[in-house]
Amino acid sequence: MKNSLFYRQCEEAMTVLQNDNEQLEQEKSALKERLKQLTKNKLVDDLMQKKIGGNQRTSGLLSKDIHLFYFLE
Repeated sequence: MKNSLFYRQCEEAMTVLQNDNEQLEQEKSALKERLKQLTKNKLVDDLMQKKIGGNQRTSGLLSKDIHLFYFLE
């Protein structure tokens, strides 16, 4: 009797943990997509500012931005 109760409690706990894990995976995926979009927006904004700003040294910063962009994909 005690074994079946313990087994049922373990199954319920596993179900709860699996649901929590699925929700966390979905949240992680959504956050990753949001970070990717924000990074793209920031890259475009930086490029526009540099274009408007004229002749500034941009190669170092630009290559870092592009590297980050590809890292997030």
